[in-house]
Amino acid sequence: MSRDLTDRISRFGTYYDRGMEAVKLLKQIGEASGTFDHNGLKIEVYQDSTIREIGWQFAYLNLRRERQ
Repeated sequence: MSRDLTDRISRFGTYYDRGMEAVKLLKQIGEASGTFDHNGLKIEVYQDSTIREIGWQFAYLNLRRERQ
């Protein structure tokens, strides 16, 4: 299960800035994966996540939310 990193990263910033901050934190604490909430979207990141992967996930979750 992924660790919730929302309270351990910056509260403000773009999803990719916060996402890359979460990736850096995962490496520091030795966790394989984690999640963070960005504007109601729960984004999952891994130690090797890239900005592109985080962007695609954000776009997918945002589109899915808009269609509901």
